[in-house]
Amino acid sequence: MNIYYLSLASLGKNHWWRYALGLVVIAIFWQVLGAIPLGIMIMFILGDNNPATNVNLDTLKFEGIDSLWPYLGINFTLFSMLAGVFLTVRFLHQRHFTSVITPLASVNWMLMLKGFFVFLGLIGLATLLETL
Repeated sequence: MNIYYLSLASLGKNHWWRYALGLVVIAIFWQVLGAIPLGIMIMFILGDNNPATNVNLDTLKFEGIDSLWPYLGINFTLFSMLAGVFLTVRFLHQRHFTSVITPLASVNWMLMLKGFFVFLGLIGLATLLETL
């Protein structure tokens, strides 16, 4: 398995400027494009002239609206960041996206499931020890 894993270093285009440009692309997707829906929502709430709705811009605390909308707006930035990672890996580094996860041709879902249950067991054990 280690031989396959180390062979990933030779895949794709790996010049230093690709990594630097990739960080810039991911940051733009995350902080600029991802914040557009949240910014639109904030402008809509501040401009609706309804005294029951408000946004504290220092803490991003929304008042007077369903908590689902701020949750979706804030988490959209994470989905945008993942899109930036995908585009960087696929087009800038010219690698298949699955090569970020595994050196094999396809994802071994049973191995992922085992890892999930090991992690779940460790988290459960830590939670149990914390409550005692």
